[in-house]
Amino acid sequence: MQLTYDDIFKHSDMLNPISTRTLLLAGKLAEFGPEKTLLDLGSGKGFPSLLWASTFGIKIEGFELNRKYVRYANSYARLLNLTHLAKYKCRDIRRLKPSHRYDAVASLGIGITEVYGAAKMALEKFRQVVRSGGFLILAEPV
Repeated sequence: MQLTYDDIFKHSDMLNPISTRTLLLAGKLAEFGPEKTLLDLGSGKGFPSLLWASTFGIKIEGFELNRKYVRYANSYARLLNLTHLAKYKCRDIRRLKPSHRYDAVASLGIGITEVYGAAKMALEKFRQVVRSGGFLILAEPV
């Protein structure tokens, strides 16, 4: 039997097991704050970026291919009164053409090699959407 992401992610807010402590340290190192913006690629149910929004006030734009997860993330943002900071959309990130550059780009667990074909291609895509001096926060699935 092959497990799907839905099977694995059914009873969890995060697919990739990253600790809250690690996420908070990443936010501090990336100098998150209310004047900053984050592009969350493969945002899943939104847990990491919503943690950053609630802790640091950073503005989040998340993209996820799974409609159920997008609905969950937006519902979670409403529940936490974070809709002014976090918005999630159902889009294929390979076809994403952002209108501006972000202060940070996060890719936590989507498997950049799987999505873009190679790490080098993914990093080139990220370079196009993060501002000069911005931050990449990457975590490959385990």
